[in-house]
Amino acid sequence: MKEIVVLLLIIAILGGIKSFSVETNEYHQNEAVIRDFHWPADAASVGNIPDMESLYFINMKVDILTQNFTDQFQKCITTKFDGGEIKTIHISTKLTHIELYSTYTENVIIKPRKYYQLEYFQCRGLSLTRIPENMSQLKKMKYLDLSFNLIQTVQLDQLNGLDDLFEIDLSYNKINHINNHGSVSFPSLTYLHLGGNQLKHIDVCSWNVPKLSYLNIVNNRLTLFAINSLRGLKQVNLARNPLNCVWKNSLLGDRTDIKIQEELTCDTNTKAAFGLDCPSTIDQLRFQNSTLIEDSSQTADQLKQQNSNFDSRLAQIEETVTNNSQQIADINNKIQKMAAQLKNLAKKSKINERFQKIETLLENLGSKIVEQQNVSNDIIEAIYRAEMERTYNTNKST
Repeated sequence: MKEIVVLLLIIAILGGIKSFSVETNEYHQNEAVIRDFHWPADAASVGNIPDMESLYFINMKVDILTQNFTDQFQKCITTKFDGGEIKTIHISTKLTHIELYSTYTENVIIKPRKYYQLEYFQCRGLSLTRIPENMSQLKKMKYLDLSFNLIQTVQLDQLNGLDDLFEIDLSYNKINHINNHGSVSFPSLTYLHLGGNQLKHIDVCSWNVPKLSYLNIVNNRLTLFAINSLRGLKQVNLARNPLNCVWKNSLLGDRTDIKIQEELTCDTNTKAAFGLDCPSTIDQLRFQNSTLIEDSSQTADQLKQQNSNFDSRLAQIEETVTNNSQQIADINNKIQKMAAQLKNLAKKSKINERFQKIETLLENLGSKIVEQQNVSNDIIEAIYRAEMERTYNTNKST
């Protein structure tokens, strides 16, 4: 690598700032590679970074990267950030190309009513939980990559107005819903990547994407979607989805114009009320009704299982009560027999007084056993009532 390495050790010693290094990328002569730059600790030495078309920061650390950070570099139209930590970045209006990779970025600030030049925007492996606001301000954007983030819900129509957008990559997030208020229009969109998410449904019937030719939805939870509304599709990857078997067979039989990437499997247990085309209003109502019925059936099965468990528990309690009562009754009968035998023995041996004491003790013992039986019965009855009350409250809340 051809180096014009600027080691700022002397400046660091004299100025008390953290050192960083700069070199020229031998494969891209218009790109400067800056390592271990810290802001604002290194602010006084920014002038040591050469003014080149591309600035490539490795392991940069800054809390907030301001919009005018690159204004002093007249030639710079591309910035790349690899590793390090950039919590918040303000998008510069002059840049055409921005890449962030594994920078733990949580916020991307795009100001409204600004004229942006950005065409290529990659935020890969960050900590974004949503699509940045005001994305529609990036009118010139052609490529958007928000893959490997933490996004759960996508409001797709917030990208309306990006007429030059050619490719969108939202793969490997945590997306479970793609919503839109009204129609979605991307006249230039050709590639769409949604793989590695948690999508169960995709409503594409309101999408206006006439040039969409490649769709990747691999490794989601889809059973079906109205693929016939995407007439321009040439390739699709639907592998590792629990597809409805009837829908899958219809796709393979009817859309021979589409190249299916990877072998498809299907789940015979999935149910659907419509197939490859956009459903009518009646079909939508039927589908919603079938979903409600299925949910109600699952709830009823859960209640039946709870009642079965409750009956089993009551049977155990009843068995315990019966066994305890029988055991106590057997012991009491034995004591009474022993008392009668002792009484007869006392009469015969003329030591009545002594055996009367023993008889009294046995009678007291018998009384205590009866009391213990009553206490045991009270405890068992309390447990029985508690179980009944708990089950009643559970069924009531359900």
